[in-house]
Amino acid sequence: MLDRAKRRKDVYLVTKNTAYRKSMGTGVAKMFEQRLNASLERLKTDHVDCYYLHGLAGDQIKLLRDPGVKAAFETLKKQGKTRFCGLSCHDARLPEILDTAAECGWIDQVMFKYNFRDVGGRDRHDELQRAIDKAAKANLGLIAMKTQGGAINFPDKMKQLQEKGFKKEVAAVKSVWMDGRIHVAVSEMTTRSDLRENVAATAEPALSSRERKLLDDYRQATAHLYCHGCGHLCETAAQGVPVATVLRYLRYYEVYGKRQEARALCQALPPVARDLAVANLDAAAAACPHGLPVVELIERADRQMRV
Repeated sequence: MLDRAKRRKDVYLVTKNTAYRKSMGTGVAKMFEQRLNASLERLKTDHVDCYYLHGLAGDQIKLLRDPGVKAAFETLKKQGKTRFCGLSCHDARLPEILDTAAECGWIDQVMFKYNFRDVGGRDRHDELQRAIDKAAKANLGLIAMKTQGGAINFPDKMKQLQEKGFKKEVAAVKSVWMDGRIHVAVSEMTTRSDLRENVAATAEPALSSRERKLLDDYRQATAHLYCHGCGHLCETAAQGVPVATVLRYLRYYEVYGKRQEARALCQALPPVARDLAVANLDAAAAACPHGLPVVELIERADRQMRV
């Protein structure tokens, strides 16, 4: 039997906290400690390597500047219960969140959505690229998640490229690794095939010019089919339905195969978020800069995840 204590140093262990969304106030320090203690007990360890504020939203940016929150996390560091402090984010206001994390002085790392659809160079997504530069200069650890960017969603779009020997899943992760500011690429592995592809993505050589061109062609060909997460545009127009969030849950359901989890997340949304009769989905579709069929996608998500 393996000695857990000896092997612990070989594992980088992270836990996340979502309770902060409903528990802010004078008891914040106690809440963060209690939640971490419960995680440590379940994990059967005396510390984690990083403790995250999970799913930080744009309207919660003020927490990063809150002296009480900062003090709570720094106390947990001093107690040896966590080595680092961080946050994870899917939010449309990611550039602003990265800027604030770089400025606040206590965040050590950020896990955020970043894939070949975002990489594209300084001619695209300039606001995000500038924020990543700022975070890198502040010595934040940068962890890319959702690294496939829907690479497995559109087999019909990939058929021609696959015939040319293009392995899209490997290339998608490689494109993230080619960004020298990114320290870690998160990629879920549920099969041995997933494991082999992720190992291949870390190996040299980097993407060739031809492969980069094929991946960029694919990005452009499927941009209108993949939700890019810019919910601040469509959700204002939709009047209540969190379009980007629902489409992320739809991806969990259809692509990741996590049907029960996706249903549970969708059903946990407040009633106004699921009231399609009131929502102005046509306006949301018109607001989408990528031309997604928002009405069709949201109605499909409602049918599949309502029960």
